[in-house]
Amino acid sequence: MPRQSFRRGQEYYQDSAVISLVRRGSVLQAEVEGSQPEPYQVRLVADAAGITEASCDCPYDWGGWCKHIVATLLACIDEPESVEERPTVEEMLTGLDREQLLRLLLRLANSDPSVADILDGEIPLLASNSAETPTSTAQPHTRRTALDTGSIRHHVRAILHSLDHLRKAKSHYPRGQVEVLLHEGLVADAIDAVDGSSSYELIEQVVDAAIELNPEWVIRTCRRQAEPIIEGGKAQYYDHAVRWLAKARDAYRIESKQQEWHTYLEEMINRHSRKYKLLPMLEALRR
Repeated sequence: MPRQSFRRGQEYYQDSAVISLVRRGSVLQAEVEGSQPEPYQVRLVADAAGITEASCDCPYDWGGWCKHIVATLLACIDEPESVEERPTVEEMLTGLDREQLLRLLLRLANSDPSVADILDGEIPLLASNSAETPTSTAQPHTRRTALDTGSIRHHVRAILHSLDHLRKAKSHYPRGQVEVLLHEGLVADAIDAVDGSSSYELIEQVVDAAIELNPEWVIRTCRRQAEPIIEGGKAQYYDHAVRWLAKARDAYRIESKQQEWHTYLEEMINRHSRKYKLLPMLEALRR
């Protein structure tokens, strides 16, 4: 995704251009105002691994996500309460009998001529599939009407980065922007956005993404997180400090600066040898 698309998407989101957010199961649909009289239609599809499809009916065709998709994601991440939950098509059709389904299809076909064209192509396929099924061994088909709503919620939250958690996590740091940047591989921009943040979780996320691309920044950042804890004797957080130092160690190794790491570590061990809870944790970093 070009940086310009992300920045323009930020502007669209900040200007409240995302006017509708509807989620049906694993599909999220949005309307985003743009340069045309009618809003653009954005559609996102997800599974457990993340976003599998992202489309917009705007004319953008330069690779990656357009600004309308970016604005939609930022709105979902920063304002999860604005996402309207609606039932899936399967849930809406469950329980309708044959006559009700027939009346519904006829009504749709009368209001939209394209429905008849779709049926014209689909019905022969259904008939063909039925003819190929052996009737002598066929078992009665039981329709799966019960949906695992917990699983669906888990899948969608994985894409939108835990909507319920983010609903409670309003803060001054740009969580939504950083997560979209990381998703698109714009690690340098994510580093710029997270510098100065007070969120350990967000910093750690960027550190993990940046360790191969910018190990020097990772070393500085991890030491800056760990050293105040150790110097301040905050024993209840020593495990956090050591986790930061372990990430710094990995970055030193990527930089082929093992000797510099060992020198730094031995200085830390010598200086804090009287901190008996911390000492074995630091010594374990020699490995």
